[in-house]
Amino acid sequence: MIINMNTENKSKTSTEWSSREMGALWRKSGNTDYLTGHFKTTELGQEVVHKVVIFANKNKKDNERAPDLIIYKSKPNNATESQQVEPQTVAATASSEDEVPDNLF
Repeated sequence: MIINMNTENKSKTSTEWSSREMGALWRKSGNTDYLTGHFKTTELGQEVVHKVVIFANKNKKDNERAPDLIIYKSKPNNATESQQVEPQTVAATASSEDEVPDNLF
């Protein structure tokens, strides 16, 4: 019996990566580029999915210690695209984790 070690290694690597996966992100474009996605956590023994939106920190140039990206919890998508806050507006108003806007998606 011939065993293809390459296939075994790919399968093992794929399984390892799958077991470590926490979520996924997608690139989006609007007035500015941003990411949307989700990540999973376990809370009280149950898997919880957290939907997020991520913007570049527009105030990074003013502070070297500021983060490059800022992660926000997404709001439920009950509004149409035209009723949602523009990503550029949100990113421009968020300079630190203490200043999270209330009107995100």
